[in-house]
Amino acid sequence: MKPALVALFVSSALMTAAVSEASAVSTLVAADQLGAALGGLPNTAAVAGTGLGALALSRIMAAYGRRRGLLVGYAAALLGAGLATVAVPRHDIALLVIGMTLL
Repeated sequence: MKPALVALFVSSALMTAAVSEASAVSTLVAADQLGAALGGLPNTAAVAGTGLGALALSRIMAAYGRRRGLLVGYAAALLGAGLATVAVPRHDIALLVIGMTLL
């Protein structure tokens, strides 16, 4: 198996794990801060971010290639994970929503 393909599989698995964990934690944090009715707000942002990211990354891939598109996508996700990680202990829901959108 080619090293690039292995890297793609590993990064995809890690991304899936990160999104799963962030989804559960962000729901609990948002429900604690905003109430049960708005507990799903970070996850809604994540779904919207997925759609917007697909549009943006498909344009990047069409213009610059798949490799660059994947790099931009994973960089955005890494930034989002970092923002969400910082937001949770600070109880900063706005930053958490932004992080989940990028993730």
